[in-house]
Amino acid sequence: MLLCETPVLQAIRFRASRRAAPRMQDSQPVLHLIVLIHGLFGTHRDFDVLSHELEVATGGRARGVLVHATAANDGLTLDGIERGAERAADDVCALLRAHGSVATLSLVGHSLGGLYARRAARILDDRGVFALAPAPPAAAA
Repeated sequence: MLLCETPVLQAIRFRASRRAAPRMQDSQPVLHLIVLIHGLFGTHRDFDVLSHELEVATGGRARGVLVHATAANDGLTLDGIERGAERAADDVCALLRAHGSVATLSLVGHSLGGLYARRAARILDDRGVFALAPAPPAAAA
């Protein structure tokens, strides 16, 4: 059994299958996964513009970057930070399994999504998915 496998994944997979799959070029492996997590009463569609802009700015799949706005908490933001973070972490695990080449993971949250992201990072660390490391300090100008 994979460290990331939980019963919540089935519900996430079902919700994810109902929306259109992101356009991807499978020839380039995913090296950097950017996961966007919405806030209270939000949906993954709240990040449509940001997703597009990040793909343009980073070069997207052609440069090994996958931007994913998670639908894990769509319509489910009133049951607490722990449960929302678990769902977000489960979605991240599914993506990591699907794209085994990921070397860098960025969790980006808006409002309540930021709290989900912080807790999801700890959950992923507790599951042994990755070792948390602080972001490197900015280079002195």
